[in-house]
Formats: sequence, C-alpha cells, structure tokens
Amino acid sequence: MDVLIRRGTERDAEPLAELAELTFPLACPPYHTPHNIAAHLAEVLSEEDFEDYATDDDYDLFIAVGGGR
Repeated sequence: MDVLIRRGTERDAEPLAELAELTFPLACPPYHTPHNIAAHLAEVLSEEDFEDYATDDDYDLFIAVGGGR
C-alpha cells in the first residue's frame, strides 16, 4: 500500500473542511451538543481556516494521499 505524504496547500482546503465536517463529530465526547460541534467546525475547521493553515508559517499542514485498498 503506497502512501504519499505531501505538504497541504490552499487547494486542499475544501476537501479538508469536508473531511472535518464528516469526522470531527465522530471524535467528540457525547456531552458535546450539535450546536457546539457546528460552532467548532465553523470557527476552527472551515475551508477558510484550512486555507489560512496552509499559508501560515506557524502551522505545518500535511496530506496523506493513496493507501486505497
């Protein structure tokens, strides 16, 4: 199984935000409300946030590509 690890770019922002929207709620403890989860997605894991992370020197954004079965 080949996996390529590369630096994330602004072009990755949309799929990363979509992935976060699908997976972040699954990782939250059950006491978090849907409202709190939605707020976190909007404030920290939005497409615009990922664009910022990809261009901000204070962050290292990496993408794993491949590894399909």
